[in-house]
Amino acid sequence: AMRGFDVTIYDKNGQAGGQVIAASSGIHKDKLYWAIEDLMTAVKKLGVKVVLGREVLLEDIRYLNPYAVIVATGGTPMRPGFIPGINNENVITANDVLLKEYELENMRLVVIGSGMTGLETTEYLNEYGNDVTVVEMADEIAPGAWFQLVDDAMERISRFNTKFMTSTKLCSIDEEGVLVENIKTGEKLKLKADAVVLAMGVKSDRLLSHQIESYGFRTYRVGDADKSGTIAHACHSAYDTAMKIGKWGW
Repeated sequence: AMRGFDVTIYDKNGQAGGQVIAASSGIHKDKLYWAIEDLMTAVKKLGVKVVLGREVLLEDIRYLNPYAVIVATGGTPMRPGFIPGINNENVITANDVLLKEYELENMRLVVIGSGMTGLETTEYLNEYGNDVTVVEMADEIAPGAWFQLVDDAMERISRFNTKFMTSTKLCSIDEEGVLVENIKTGEKLKLKADAVVLAMGVKSDRLLSHQIESYGFRTYRVGDADKSGTIAHACHSAYDTAMKIGKWGW
C-alpha cells in the first residue's frame, strides 16, 4: 500500500492474525497480540480493504484479475499419516490447546515435540494441573530455537513435574497412550496418557497458490505458506516480497 498499490486482504477466519493468535494465547504471551493490532492499525490507515470471514476461491481471483497475488495461507499442524493412531479422537494439536478448544485439567498428557510451540503448550498445560511428558526425537530440547527463549521457558516449567524424553520417537498411538522408541538404544516404552498433544510443526498450505499459478497470475507465497518458520521469518519474507513486486518486471 505504501508503494501505491490498491491492496485488499482476504482472510477466511473472522479474526486477523493467523497463528500469532494461538502464539499470543500462551502463558505470559498476551503482549504478542500487539503485533496484530499494530499491523491492522497500519493497513487501515493506508486505506487497505480488509475482508474477514471470507474464503477466497479461484473464481474470485479470476474475477478480480489482480496484478499480483500474495498467498499467506500459512500451514496446518503436521499429523504424519504413517504413524498408527495419529487421527484418533484422543489426539489434538498444540493450537487446539492454546486456542482453548479443549479443557484439559488434571490429566496425564503426552506432548510430541519440544520446539517453542511444544514448550509453550507444556507450560500452559502445567498451569492447569496436568501431568505432562514431552517426547522429542532430537538429542536436545527445542533444537534450533534461540537459547534464551528456551532457558526462560524451561525455568518456568521446572516448577512442575514435567518429564522430558529426548532421542525418542513416536511409534504409535492408541486409546491408552503412546508407544515410543529410544532411537539410540532401540528400547520401546508404553506411556499411558488421557490425550496426546501434537507440536510437530506445520505443513505449508499451498493448494490455493498452485491453483492461482496455474492460471498465469503473478503469485508469491510468504511465511509458512512458503516454508515453515518463525514470526520473524514470516515478516521478512512478506516485506521482501512486497518490495520486489512491480520492480524489474518481477
